[in-house]
Amino acid sequence: MHTSTVGEGRRATSGRGTDGVSIDDDLVVVRGPSKRFPLPDRLLDNPTDPAGLAATGTLRHVCPASLDADAVPGAGNADRADHADDAALGPAADLVAPVAGLDDDGHQRLHQSTAVCQVRDRVRLLFVNAQETAPLTAMGLTSYPRWIAEATGLAPEQIVTIDVADGAPLPATIEADAVVGGGSGHSSYEPLPWIAKTKEFFRAAGRAGLPELHICWSHQARSESVGGRSAGGPRGRRFGVDTVRLTPAGRRDPLFAGLPDEFDLFTSHVDVVERLPARADEGAVTELAYSRIYRNEALAIGPTVRTIQAHPEITATIVAALARSRRGALVREGWLGPDDADLDAFTATLYAREARIVATSRQLLGNWLRHYVRPGRLDWSATIGAGQPGVDDRVRVPAAVGGVL
Repeated sequence: MHTSTVGEGRRATSGRGTDGVSIDDDLVVVRGPSKRFPLPDRLLDNPTDPAGLAATGTLRHVCPASLDADAVPGAGNADRADHADDAALGPAADLVAPVAGLDDDGHQRLHQSTAVCQVRDRVRLLFVNAQETAPLTAMGLTSYPRWIAEATGLAPEQIVTIDVADGAPLPATIEADAVVGGGSGHSSYEPLPWIAKTKEFFRAAGRAGLPELHICWSHQARSESVGGRSAGGPRGRRFGVDTVRLTPAGRRDPLFAGLPDEFDLFTSHVDVVERLPARADEGAVTELAYSRIYRNEALAIGPTVRTIQAHPEITATIVAALARSRRGALVREGWLGPDDADLDAFTATLYAREARIVATSRQLLGNWLRHYVRPGRLDWSATIGAGQPGVDDRVRVPAAVGGVL
């Protein structure tokens, strides 16, 4: 859909780039370079602002650590140590660079303003879409990228989509803050070229340290990319609503900050992750959640990759459409009775539970954006090694991924 947008960055070569930045051999990644953001007029015109603020006119890296004023607060574990000042200074705490002309009190008030630059305003996600478009259109549903945008609170133009199941090539350059993978009508273990290339693309993103969130099919594919195994669930399909239970590791993980030990999510899957390695190149592979039927409902793969079997991006309307389209199979498997009234009752239950489930899903996705994506959190001089903030951090895609497609 938007493949030309993703591939516009220059193709890097190994060695040193034209801008003097060292370049590795794995993946081209362009992430949130340091920029100067205009201050909103209402701040510039505010007579209570400290002297010198209006004169500065622009600030670099003025962006709150949280998503917005109603973002879910963190639950205080080691992985969130870099947010230690958030409670004292407010949601803009750790990303604001010193501004000439502001005293300590002025900086603190600037930290506390979430109006300067919302994280959501800056996030750019690369969505690897493994679901063909035509079936969703036939069901009268909106596009999968729009589900991602609505669930994360991002504008559609902030979701750069690669429709791999429809034949779109994976990019040689990632110009995004993070990678998202979603559901599919396919199995992750099908011997299709685009599936094998997608798994290799995920591995390359992982080697580059890019934050990743994988849902349902992509949860299974990402698990297989590190040596796990997915297969048809021995206890059959899960459909509608499932209860997710956090492991001790899950209760400590920022992805689930503010959520109870058990919560409901919409779900639809036949395959499951049934085997995992203890470690991958990205780091330890850890189960974060399970259900009463299956293990491995959510996983951590190293510090930057999170995966979940259920669907935090979908709504009751989407599940109801899936139920209508799969009605025959759902009746045979005992999920629905044979009569229209049975389908109506099932659908009514979905809508009755939707508000709480969607609130939980939005909280989960908000946690991911806050704790894992957060554009601007990188120390560019340390990361790049060139001593100049704002220079692109670029690594090359292996030819087997970027060239063959």
